[in-house]
Amino acid sequence: MPFPLSYFENIYLPKKIFAFRKELSWWKIIFIFIFLNALVLIPSTIDYATLENYDYELFVKDGLKSIDQDTIYAVKEGKLVHNQYVGEPVTVEKDNHFVAVLPDEKSEEDYLMSKKDGLVVTKERWILHYKTGENIMMSIKGDGILLSQYNTVDKLKELINSQWFASNQFSVVVMLIMVSALIIYVGSILLIFVGGLLVSLTKKAKIFDIASYKESVSLLVNCYGLPTLLALLVSFKVDSPITIMNIQVFGTILMMTLVFYKTHFQDEIEL
Repeated sequence: MPFPLSYFENIYLPKKIFAFRKELSWWKIIFIFIFLNALVLIPSTIDYATLENYDYELFVKDGLKSIDQDTIYAVKEGKLVHNQYVGEPVTVEKDNHFVAVLPDEKSEEDYLMSKKDGLVVTKERWILHYKTGENIMMSIKGDGILLSQYNTVDKLKELINSQWFASNQFSVVVMLIMVSALIIYVGSILLIFVGGLLVSLTKKAKIFDIASYKESVSLLVNCYGLPTLLALLVSFKVDSPITIMNIQVFGTILMMTLVFYKTHFQDEIEL
């Protein structure tokens, strides 16, 4: 059977897994490694690509803490029309935070350098300002939205959160995919290639038939296949790269244990 079908034919039984370690060249090992991890990332990538919202405070801890009753008061008479804020200028300043709605150009510059946390609302942007000097800008999105309906802190936070996501959807999705891929690939590299170094040490014991580092890595890649297919199935229900990685890691260790139990890392002698 041609590669890569031959790989999937030999990842279920311990004796076949051990024997097949000699059949994989380095390019086949790398191909399988990349392919399996790309496969397991497909469900989460689809989920992220179809996200309709994402919690801003998962990116910036307490990032919306300046949104309070003063903010509700400042924007309650406003509305969003054709992706613009329409309303009257309102300013609320307290000891530790501020809200500035439609400030003039000079006031806007001053607020964006303030040592307080706050929110600046311009005609086209929401700007979350932090006393550290950081400003998070997001475009105003929406048409015919009356802000008077957002009459609780939680509702207004949800609105601003959705405005942030609408302005940064592509960047958020790409970042989530990259983080998931990083977790999966780094975990897999440690398991397969660093683990291969440890397994290759068994060649020093003359009772085992693992002859090289490549054979060690190949053996681990073979043990890695079935747990990764299981992780793929789980990933359709569980959106957690850590959980997926753990299934791959512990599944591979279990398969490796079964291979050792059945073969003692020794090739069958053909009579």
